[in-house]
Amino acid sequence: MLEAWGFMTPAYVEEQLSFLLSKDQPHTYVQRGTNILQTIFKKHLQDFAENYEAKYARTYGRIRLERIIEMVEHGLNNR
Repeated sequence: MLEAWGFMTPAYVEEQLSFLLSKDQPHTYVQRGTNILQTIFKKHLQDFAENYEAKYARTYGRIRLERIIEMVEHGLNNR
């Protein structure tokens, strides 16, 4: 049915791909709002960090928690 309207034909797909990958368009990501991962980090990172050793370290091993917190906070503050 879609092919009857010209959708999903090889020519249509090629045209769409060439449009999306045009050299004239900037290839930068522009975030439109807070995504779900940012929301989770904002709400739960501190609690996770405070409880990691007691709840998760035995199962998942020791991690560089300070570095992870630093990078997450940097990412949240620079969006």
